[in-house]
Amino acid sequence: MNDRNLRVLIIDDDADFREDLKLLLPAAFESLMASSLAAATKLLNDREIDLVFLDIDLGGDINGLEYLKKIKADQPYLPVIMVTADRSVDSIVQAMRLGASDYVGKSPDLDKLELSITRALSESSLLRRLDLLESDLGHRVGDLIGESEAIKTILKEMKKLGAVPSNVLITGKSGTGKELVARGIHKLSDRQKQPFVAVNCAALSRELIESELFGHEKGAFTGAVGRRSGKFELVGSGTLFLDEITEIPVELQAKLLRAIQEREFSRVGGNSIIKFAGRLLVSSNRNIPQAISDGHFREDLYYRINVSSVYIPPLADRKSDIPVLAKHFVSKFSREMKKPICSISERAVEHLSSYDWPGNVRELANVIENAVVHCDDSELDLHHFGPFISHCESLPERYEEAKQLALSRFQRDFISAALSRHGGNVTKTADEISVSRQGLIKMMETCGLSTK
Repeated sequence: MNDRNLRVLIIDDDADFREDLKLLLPAAFESLMASSLAAATKLLNDREIDLVFLDIDLGGDINGLEYLKKIKADQPYLPVIMVTADRSVDSIVQAMRLGASDYVGKSPDLDKLELSITRALSESSLLRRLDLLESDLGHRVGDLIGESEAIKTILKEMKKLGAVPSNVLITGKSGTGKELVARGIHKLSDRQKQPFVAVNCAALSRELIESELFGHEKGAFTGAVGRRSGKFELVGSGTLFLDEITEIPVELQAKLLRAIQEREFSRVGGNSIIKFAGRLLVSSNRNIPQAISDGHFREDLYYRINVSSVYIPPLADRKSDIPVLAKHFVSKFSREMKKPICSISERAVEHLSSYDWPGNVRELANVIENAVVHCDDSELDLHHFGPFISHCESLPERYEEAKQLALSRFQRDFISAALSRHGGNVTKTADEISVSRQGLIKMMETCGLSTK
């Protein structure tokens, strides 16, 4: 707002009300008047406006609610206070849903008016700052965010995989963001306008999973009162994501293999052949070669789904991502809860970064969401995290300890990124970084990286 008076635009076809409202506004405000939407549009296009009062019952081709939509589409940060004569609950609720900051009557109380103005201007400032915070979040595709070499490598791989139609296996521990990677690949592909259908295989019973995937015909089993399409059919030419594919029963894996290999299937209880036109992405948090050895997963199915692979390291192995993730979640939950929180303190970030996060990114998100619930300040600080902080390790205070910690984190991120490039394959990673396989395993153990 460049060291000038706040500029308010009053849009109302009642000349007396416009003048009355102008007199109620603080003397430092510069008031502009518009008796029609055409005049209002010209002023909004020609002048820098800080706040709008808009009559909800304006006459003309469109009413105040329709014009509110236009203002918010053109200038999403511009706060708008609706003016209403009858205080219709339905109209007020609709206006708030469309983005109005508040509403006042035709004879506003001075204290209420001042409070509405303060809230509207504060909300506008908050939205601007939150967007600035979001724009400074480093490397990202969709909601997958990070600064570590591992995440940068994954993002590059996602862009490559978005350009090809091959099956992709995404591996990593629970909570690392496997579905985010799948959604990112979908968004980067030429199928982005088609459906993205996710199936949590671990959440489905053995009795229902076949019907969920392939559909069923009427009478196929007890309770099948009509034909039902499965996910392989409903996805059309979009992307089908089978989360935790290793939880699919072995006896169903042969049918799944055929659907992937031949790109066709039949509903349960049916004979008609249905073509599969979509793309397949799958994930697992298990050691699949071990599952094959144990007889829980078909080797031929593994080779069919593992045309390309992406490995997501646990958050403990890429701690340089924690600060940027923390800022992202503060911004996200502040928006959702309409809280005036625009930052997180450096010491809070340091404590979060010292914790190993066994629940990975999902756990970090939950902890920050809880902290935002309990924060009424503009900055999230240690005391907002309550009992959780006691679980975090303190950062070393001495120079040599801090230096050693930084070197350890660099080594961990470097090895983690190399492992990611080779889908977690230790032998190939060791070849790339010119160390023996046993030497790499020892380095991984030193850094706390999983060697399984």
